[in-house]
This record gives sequence, structure tokens and C-alpha cells, in this order.
Amino acid sequence: MGANRVYDSVKRISDFIRTESGAVFTCQTEMGRNMDVAIDFVLDDVLRVRAGAGYATSGIRHSLLDSSFIPRNSGISFEYNENHIILKSNALVVKINMLQWQMIVQDKDGNLILKDVTDDVDAIGKLRAMPLGFELNAEGDIEAVNQSFGIKFDEHFYGFGEKFNEFDKRGQKLVMYNRDALGVKNEWAYKNVPFFISTSGYGFFVNSTRKVEFDMGYTSNAAYTVRVPDQALEYYIIFGPDFKRILYNYRQMTGAAPMPPLWSFGLWISTGFQNATEHSVEDTARKMRKKGIPCDVIHFDCYWLNDNMWCDFEWDSMKFPEPEVMIKELKDQGFKICLWINPYVSERSDMFKEGVAGGYFLKRANGDVYVKDMWHGLQPPCGIIDITNPYALEWLKAKLKRLLHMGVDVFKTDFGEDIPDDAYFYNGSTGADMHNLYSVLYNKVVFETTMEVKGKDTLVWGRSGYAGSQKYPACWSGDPACSFEAMAAVLRGGLSYGLSGVPFWSHDIGGFYGTPSPKLYIRWAQFGLMCSHSRCHGTTSRDPWLFGGEAERIFTQYVRLRYKLLPYIYSTALCSCTTGLPFIRALLIEHPDDPTVYHIDDQYYFGESIMVAPVFSEEDRRKVYLPKGEWVDFWTRSVYAGPTWIDYCAPIDVLPIFVKRGAIIPVLGKEIQYIDSNVFKDNVIFEVYDDKYTKDIIYTEHGKAYVEAEPMSYIKLNGWEDIGRFSVKFML
Repeated sequence: MGANRVYDSVKRISDFIRTESGAVFTCQTEMGRNMDVAIDFVLDDVLRVRAGAGYATSGIRHSLLDSSFIPRNSGISFEYNENHIILKSNALVVKINMLQWQMIVQDKDGNLILKDVTDDVDAIGKLRAMPLGFELNAEGDIEAVNQSFGIKFDEHFYGFGEKFNEFDKRGQKLVMYNRDALGVKNEWAYKNVPFFISTSGYGFFVNSTRKVEFDMGYTSNAAYTVRVPDQALEYYIIFGPDFKRILYNYRQMTGAAPMPPLWSFGLWISTGFQNATEHSVEDTARKMRKKGIPCDVIHFDCYWLNDNMWCDFEWDSMKFPEPEVMIKELKDQGFKICLWINPYVSERSDMFKEGVAGGYFLKRANGDVYVKDMWHGLQPPCGIIDITNPYALEWLKAKLKRLLHMGVDVFKTDFGEDIPDDAYFYNGSTGADMHNLYSVLYNKVVFETTMEVKGKDTLVWGRSGYAGSQKYPACWSGDPACSFEAMAAVLRGGLSYGLSGVPFWSHDIGGFYGTPSPKLYIRWAQFGLMCSHSRCHGTTSRDPWLFGGEAERIFTQYVRLRYKLLPYIYSTALCSCTTGLPFIRALLIEHPDDPTVYHIDDQYYFGESIMVAPVFSEEDRRKVYLPKGEWVDFWTRSVYAGPTWIDYCAPIDVLPIFVKRGAIIPVLGKEIQYIDSNVFKDNVIFEVYDDKYTKDIIYTEHGKAYVEAEPMSYIKLNGWEDIGRFSVKFML
């Protein structure tokens, strides 16, 4: 708590009323203020708590809950005596101490899930962890609401968005405030999410767009504190205890990810950050096809625009004199087209003049257009499109539709993180209210505009995000340096983001700023091609042939492997959409009872059946952990029994990959250069990872198909063009 602040904590309950789904408590603070605390079950296993001055019956400024979410429970019981009020659902028990405020949450069997902390003090009686109460400024006005909860001695925390610091967030202080992180080296993040999962079997979601702060045992190792700089606090306790159940309920509450287009799972190759021209782009496309390197998307970054005009949605006519002709030629070769955009408009552009005249930009308190340097001095100051102004949205959509009708398929929605707190929006909100939410609304309008033109064949390629961003896939991780350390940090961010309810995620193969060594390029490509989406991009070109013959050969090998695995990738993606599970999964999602995996952030599940362990150093070997079960080495077919650690030798052309023994992996039976709508037709076989002659049942929404498999054999199953449209579960 800052200087000149006073803390006023809740002490006792003065009154309460029972409600249909819980109860509302009127509480007294030490200084005689009233705080209302409303506790209710929105689902049997999801508890909502709202606390503030008169807050029990009022809403919040900008709810992060999806409009489709309908609270429902099977009914609750209510018990009252002079000491406690007890609320029970089919899954949870909540005990409220009537004599001195304390909330305790248990499962139906009486096992402690969490309790709020009221007495965490040091040896001289000073509070370490702030109990439920108000933070007051020198004038006595409410500046924030805090609440603290106990940390069990063996408890660990994960999520909070795409955080690049240590994977287990216990002992850290985390701020939910989107930033242009300028890399992956500290707590700053492009995509914050006020949601985490505990190994004690619950998720915790704060429904606020404000600058929420989490002190996860940083100040006191016995407690974590949630601070919301607002007049009230609203949060949800999402009981599992299974991590998959927690993620599924979070998906229900904040929205499901739609299925990205099939072609988006192919390779994306970038024109590079700068110096791209019509000629250089066409040359890259021709080489990709001539060399037999599968690829589906050509991405044009910043310099398709005129310098000093970012972002006015106008092609640089010197570098790209005939964009429509160029786009048609690229599409005739099977490429989709992606364009870089952002929501900032250079004050030197004609578009800026249009925006000023129409009132389409954020304002200052005096009504002037809020013009700001958004480019760290690299480009002119900009106006910021007011994403809450319906007229500004129509103006923006018209710019996007013109490009979509030109043949563009998808937009890279860069930036959106640096909305100033003191700006004013059309809807009456301030920048402090909208700073984090802006990212979601920005991607939403681009996603929905693309859908209006392209139909369901829609996605965005976003950098910034917040709770709910999963509804507008996909995203990439921002601007890592070209180093092994940055590559490892990127994976930590991706695994954390997956545990924050976002299924689809990618990153810049090779790193963004600088030029990778051939070895780093190879290792990053191996990693990047085993994620939900794969794009080569950086400040310099990432064309594989520029890194030498060996790099080109190995890169091509892994791109072809990715395309071979396309049926498995597609089926995994469908599963992610229906369950909320991330495409690449931290090991603890699949093995929550194995303490060994609690700190493993350098390997992951690629879907349900494949384990990937990228190499993050110059050395051609690494330690790999294989959890309980039997695992087949993808390359040698050697079988390992877990749980075990192995010292794995990985020559430069080998990415350590292991497959669950007994898995059946659908793959393409012949090579392709790009993905079309008939890619699965008569072109799917099944690799069986077992050493037994088995009879396997494959369940689909169309019934059952029975096949027999020889050890490590291939199965041909006609009709994948039908069953491939659904989530397919393979069972022995």
C-alpha cells in the first residue's frame, strides 16, 4: 500500500439477507464504514463474491463474462446459528464467521479449498496481507478493495496471462496491465488475464478490467492478496478439482474459442519487418513452391504501408505498385494473404484528418484529440481509434472491408496495449477502465468484420489480449530477442497463457529482433512448428534458405512433419474449442497429482498424445521427464516406462518427441504443398504406437468404424472428409 494510504478492514457482520442463490451480508469496518458482501453460487461448483460499498445490488462497469453465460445451480441449502452461516451446493460448502468476518470454502467432503486471511501480521503487529477491506487515500476516498487468502505450504499457482517470468507464480507480484513488453524478459505482458489456477484444485477469476494486482506470496509467504483499484471487488472461485474441469467452466463463463480456418494450421511465412517489395514477396513465394516447402500464408508486415503513415490502411505504391495483381498471383499459387495493422493513426496521414473531423479518436479531458507517441519515437505521434464509438467502428470496418475485398484473408492486429489511463472514450469510460479491455474489443471488431466478408473462414493474428480474447483466435507472443533464453521464456508465456483459458497461441520462429544463428533458427523452428500455429517472422528475413543448406533441409523436414500431422492437429484443435483445453499443454494439466511436473515449463503436450521437449541451448542434449505411463520415442520407436527422467541425445536434426504408447495418430498419407478443402479426402492413414496386434475402435459422431492394426503400422480409413469435421477420440 502506498504512502499516505489508510487501510480500513472488515471486522464483523451487522446484518444479512438470504437470496435464491446465496446471501448478502452488511459488514462493518474498523472505521465504521459499511461494506456489502454478496456470496452466491452461479454454478454448483462456481462461487461468486462481490464486495464493496453498496455493491451487492449494483453491477460493474465492464463485465468480462460472456453474454451467453447463464448462471444456474441445482439449489442450495442455508444453515444459520449464532456463530456461522453455512451455504451449500452439490459441490461446495461456504462458511461465514458471524462474530469476526472470515470466509472458508470447502468441498462437499469438508476438505479446505481456501479461506480468507484476517490476521497475517508481523512481530510488531503490522499487517503483511491486507484482509477484506477498503484502501483509502488521504482524503478518505476509496481507492481500492483488497482481500487476502491463505497459501498452503505445498500450493502452487499458474496462469495470469502470457507471463514470461517463472512458470509457477508463487512468490511473485503480478500486475494485470497490458504493456508493449518490448521483449520477454520481465513481468510485463502483452496479454494479461486476471485468472489463475491453484494446485489446491480451484481457479480464481477477478471480473475487472482495471489494473488488478496479485501479490502471490511475495510480501507474505503465508498469503496472497488481490487488489482492485476500484470501488468494489468481484471474483469467482471455480472448483475443479481437476484442472480440465476448471478450464471448462472458465470457458463457459468467458466464452469459447471458435474453430480457426483449416488453412491457418499451415505455415505462415513473413515478408520481414522491413524492406519488403512486390518483387521480394513474389520471389519468396516462388522459392517456397520450387523448393517443395509447404506453406499456406504470406504475411505482409509494417512496410506494406507508407513510412510515417502507420496505420492508414493504404499500400505503399512505390514498393507495391499493383497490390491486387500481386495478391491474385499469390492466391493462384495457393497462398492466403495476411496484412499487419494497428489501431493508431499517424497525425501526418489523411486518415487522421478524417478521424478528427468525425470525432473518431480518443479525447483528453478538455475534449481535444488525444495525440500520443505510440512508437517510442520511431514514427510520428498518433490518434487512437475510439473502439467504443459506433461511428468510428463503421469507419474502421470500411477500411478493412476494402482490403478484404481486394483478396486479403486475415489481419495481424498488432499493438493495442498502451491506451493512456487519462484518455476519454465515447461511451464515457476512462482509459483506466478501458486499458485492458481495449485489446479484446479491437480484436473483436477486426474478427467480426473479417467474418462479414469471409464467413466462418475467419481468424485474426493478435498480439494484445485480456480475459475473453480466446473468442477471437489466434495470437502470437510479441517481440522476443534472438536467443535461446528468449525462446525458453516464450514457451513459459505460452504455457501460462494456455492455463489462462486460451487454446491457440504462436510465436515468431527465430525470434523477433536481431538475426538468429543457424542453430538457433533450427531449434526454434522445431519448437515453433509443433505449436497450434506456426509463423516465421522477425526484424530480418526468416526465409529458411538464408540460414544455410543444413538449416533449410531440417526446416523443410519439420514443415513436412507438421503437414503430415494435419489430421491430428485439426482433431486436437476441435477438442480445444469444445473443452477449453490449450492446444499445447503444460504437463500438470494431464498429471495434476505428480509434483514433479509442477515446475516443468520446458516441455509440453502437443495435443493429447504427443510430448515435445524442445532444445533450448547450444548443447545437443537435454533432460526429459516422462510422466507415468509408457512412451514411444517418435524417431527410434524405443519404449520408456515413466515416471522417469532421461538424458536425451538430440543431434541438430532431432527434436525430442514422444508418443503415448497405444496412441493412434491420424496423419496424411501423401505430401501436400498447401491446404485446400479436400485435403483429407482419401488422404488419411493412422499410425499406431503399440507393439501388439490390436483391434481398435474409432468413435465419431457418425457411428463406429472398426479397423485392425499391425505393430507400428498404417491404417487406411476412407471417409476422413466426413469424420474429420468433428472431434475424433481414439481409444484402444
